[in-house]
Amino acid sequence: MNQATIHAINEMVFMDKLNLFEKPDVILYHPGHFPELNDQLVAYYKSVGASLIMIPGVYNSFLNGIEYEFYAPLLIREGIEKEKLVSISADTLAKGVEGVVESAFSYINQTEYKNILLAGKSFFCRRFYLLSSIYANDEKVIDILPLEDNRDITPSKWINSEKGRARVLNEIGQYSKILTDKYPINK
Repeated sequence: MNQATIHAINEMVFMDKLNLFEKPDVILYHPGHFPELNDQLVAYYKSVGASLIMIPGVYNSFLNGIEYEFYAPLLIREGIEKEKLVSISADTLAKGVEGVVESAFSYINQTEYKNILLAGKSFFCRRFYLLSSIYANDEKVIDILPLEDNRDITPSKWINSEKGRARVLNEIGQYSKILTDKYPINK
């Protein structure tokens, strides 16, 4: 793959924090099975705070358990108040991360919370942002906090591993699937 292609893919997949607000009202945290993301989230939270941190309350086969039940005690041990942690169920027809995002915004959209920060793996932030933009109402301001896991799937390193290439190229395919499912083209 040449440098121009890598640059174009990086532009499609990776996002930088947009800095649209100083303090989030809600952090929508999608750690998956990467507890090393907690350190980055906790450092961010301790520097600016938030009213809520929402974590998927869904089963994760890698953790062999519910993500919220795995992460909440770890975050509490790091100093985040228990009452600020909220489990997100995926009680919609949508599956996986889309169901989690849809459920989160079905709650958030009914609140006064305006500034929503999406915290997740850096290569996943564009899809996280896309899904959130679909389900958030127009009053919500959405920004991202890209986090790095231990696999080095970053703009400068994803091309160097089979896992990195697979994950990044999968993300590009996901955008098309999401958009064509949500906004079908009638022929």
